[in-house]
Amino acid sequence: MLSEPSTVKSLSKLAKDSLSSIYQERELNAIIFILFEHYLGFSKKDCISRSDDLIDINYTQKIKYAIQKLQYHIPVQYIIGKANFYDLDFYVDKNVLIPRMETEELVNWIIKDINSQKKTKNQLNIIDIGTGSGCISITLKKTLDFVDVTAVDVSEMALKVAKRNADFHNTKIKFINHNILFDKLKLYSEKFDIIVSNPPYIEEKDKPIISKNVLKFEPHLALFVPDYDPLVFYKSIIDFSLVNLKKGGKLYFEINEKFGTEIKKILKEKGLYNIILRKDLNEKDRMVSAEL
Repeated sequence: MLSEPSTVKSLSKLAKDSLSSIYQERELNAIIFILFEHYLGFSKKDCISRSDDLIDINYTQKIKYAIQKLQYHIPVQYIIGKANFYDLDFYVDKNVLIPRMETEELVNWIIKDINSQKKTKNQLNIIDIGTGSGCISITLKKTLDFVDVTAVDVSEMALKVAKRNADFHNTKIKFINHNILFDKLKLYSEKFDIIVSNPPYIEEKDKPIISKNVLKFEPHLALFVPDYDPLVFYKSIIDFSLVNLKKGGKLYFEINEKFGTEIKKILKEKGLYNIILRKDLNEKDRMVSAEL
């Protein structure tokens, strides 16, 4: 399998024949393009116009090997070591979640809110709790150069990935290894204008319906919460915000669509106001903001 010469067309057919039972057509086509873009530098247009081009044997082998890995449900982003988020490339490995489109929507909401402020933009302090790959914190800093960003994660390995991404994007981020559940009221030297978090929110009981590529390879520490207390991270971060958020500051969450109403209720009971529950592009309740 690894020694025969191939064309874009034949490699694409091989991928579809090998993976059609695992991935739906739309997702599979996206994966194939990711492989050709990563290994060959081909655009979608190139994949069509150069479909009969003979591919160098070294790259042919790499693409075929990637297809083999995909048959074991390994996410394509882990195979190539890269994921795109907000038009930026982020290194990813098994220690961090693969950035999702829903999180892009959350980041875009924050950026639009900040840019909509009519007053002169002063330095804003932002903290990203559960930073993972650093996609939220780095994108905010990259897009809004006037903000100061602190990124927190319980996993030292995740922070290594985030630091690597911050260096790659030449963004100055303050990284802290910290467990928000064990010390949720810890005070920092400065209070924050914005607290943002995409914490774990999938209940353990939902594991059977999670796709294999997520369940087998993405870090469970960043995905799952106990069935008896699925909002444990939200409660801790809300308590943290009561002490560490400036008056008039804002809190932003990505959420499990099942718990939008309940999270709104907790925010209200804790005294936050101007609570907004927002749907994502799939019309699911996936984001919430509140003001202190």
